[in-house]
Amino acid sequence: MKKTMLILLILIAAVCGYLFLRHTNSTVQPPKGENPNFLTQVDDCFIPTAALYGYTLRITAAFRSMADQAAMYDQGRTVDGHIVSEAPPGHSLHNYGYAVDVVDRYKGYNIDWTQLVEIGGFCGLESGGVGDLPHFEERGGLTTDQFAAGMRPPALTLPCPTMLNDHTATSSSLTIEDITACATRDSKDKDQTDTITTDVASTTIIMAAQNYSEQNGVAIITSSNKNSKDGTSHVVVNIAGEPITADEPMSIYTGSCDLLGGTAYPLNDLIHGMSTTAIDVSLSELLGQQLPLTINVEKAAESSTSISCGDIDIRP
Repeated sequence: MKKTMLILLILIAAVCGYLFLRHTNSTVQPPKGENPNFLTQVDDCFIPTAALYGYTLRITAAFRSMADQAAMYDQGRTVDGHIVSEAPPGHSLHNYGYAVDVVDRYKGYNIDWTQLVEIGGFCGLESGGVGDLPHFEERGGLTTDQFAAGMRPPALTLPCPTMLNDHTATSSSLTIEDITACATRDSKDKDQTDTITTDVASTTIIMAAQNYSEQNGVAIITSSNKNSKDGTSHVVVNIAGEPITADEPMSIYTGSCDLLGGTAYPLNDLIHGMSTTAIDVSLSELLGQQLPLTINVEKAAESSTSISCGDIDIRP
């Protein structure tokens, strides 16, 4: 009797679990437009701050439906034309309203993308990296599969809103020093001083080719707990020029590119020019207590040969 009841309870639990998962998956509605919080970061922080540096940005692509993404992905594959996207439907943050592509109205794509990536990072946005520099998104460490399942990154708040408004009103030039002061200043009067209040922050590292590898790129470290000593950071690396068949190990090391120390945080291998790793340290601790650090990519099977390296600096 007891055995029969146990089997019955297990069956009931299994059925309930199945129905719950089915209900959960069926209630994830596809997005119909740009996420309002993400759009605020773009419209009220990224574009105005870029303007203070002399860029006149316009958005060339924002939300893209699954059908539109499918049509774009098919181009050059099953439809005549050149390949314009490597992301099938559901694998681009454009499909979830968390990405935009930008261009300068007057300079086109001939601009300082390194500086623009830093400005995007100040506003909590991540760059598409080498090969997709006009692309800016808010991933928050999530994968596209997690987006598809209904997960979303935490909401961002505008950094230093009063400072941005003051500079815009006076048409004065915003500098890196202004942003650094904004990020570190102690707030005694909220109406008179500005502090970064966003829970998500990032720092951008320029990866430079080593030993004639011609493998240059960008690494971005983001954290959902910038002002806390407890948290997880996500390291996203994009490198151009990596051989197609290469599988190259990489880590965060102590020291600098000129003088590497020991391994501080192992990172996932660089495959097809990309690597994403979660590390158990907050951005605040990483930048405030553990520098100098550097990200180093090594030639496969030759750990002593560096092929791309970038020192981790304190950036906005």
